[in-house]
Amino acid sequence: MVKVYIGARFSMALACRELEHELKEKGHQVVSAWHMADNESSDDPTLNAQRAMRDYVDLMSADAFVQLLGDPRAPTRGGQHVELGLAIAWNKVVVVVGQPGHVFHHLETICRVDSTTKVDEALRDWNILDLHRLDMFEDVPEEDMNDRP
Repeated sequence: MVKVYIGARFSMALACRELEHELKEKGHQVVSAWHMADNESSDDPTLNAQRAMRDYVDLMSADAFVQLLGDPRAPTRGGQHVELGLAIAWNKVVVVVGQPGHVFHHLETICRVDSTTKVDEALRDWNILDLHRLDMFEDVPEEDMNDRP
């Protein structure tokens, strides 16, 4: 069993709930709650901070981050991209479903699949992915790692 956080733009919450159902049937635990909650846009800073902390804690507890990509031209609030960045920084297994939308989707440590039907298989291989992630920077010259403007 893998603990999974599902990230996507809010308009894809229904697709996230469908994926959650599929993953639970396969024995995984979905820890993301945002797609089950009422997350209408709000100007209330306290409410927004609570939502951000909920998502942060949920993602922190996950073994893997699954990002559902939709139409790249559709509007987004950007939370899924922050979640992706956190997942990469926290060395989570990352599975991206759909066409890559930016350079970070092309990292060797990210598993890309074209359909939600392939997510379970990718998660079942997570130990292989995990070992691969540890070697991510093995071939990067040290001067590139330390070269900062």
